[in-house]
Amino acid sequence: MAVGLKPLFLFFGYIKMKPIDELKSIIDSVLANNNLELVELYYRPEGRVPILRIFIDKVGGTKISDCEKASREIEAILDTRQDLISPEYNLEVSSPGLDRPLKTQKDFQRVRGKSIEVHLLTPIGDSTILEGRVIDCGEEYLRIEASSGDYSNILLKDILKAKQIAKI
Repeated sequence: MAVGLKPLFLFFGYIKMKPIDELKSIIDSVLANNNLELVELYYRPEGRVPILRIFIDKVGGTKISDCEKASREIEAILDTRQDLISPEYNLEVSSPGLDRPLKTQKDFQRVRGKSIEVHLLTPIGDSTILEGRVIDCGEEYLRIEASSGDYSNILLKDILKAKQIAKI
């Protein structure tokens, strides 16, 4: 059961709804064959040529070689499918980085034990922003431990946005 926010898909311009679903399906298939997952997908005009920007991830982190391989495989398919995408487009495939938004149960499970910042729709106590270490994430909730040692249980549906706190 999928709970929480879903991957973000932003499309402007040439693509219609049915081809969007087919485009996403093609990309998901290529990524799944490479043990990767789609985080975000953007298609929009930038200058004279539209850009297709794909953010990917995998357990253990994404390497440049993962992005290169996914880019080559996706491009090879899309170049033959002008019914889905403009014949001229720029393709970018990259990792969302350490400060990527955390949206799904799987995202929160991936950062278990790490520190995150959570912005809430409704306050807990008098705060709508919490920081803490991810203890657990279920289908409907997130449990974090603040530096004070206090625990907070947060409903995933009450999370406006969240991200991992990068430690350098």
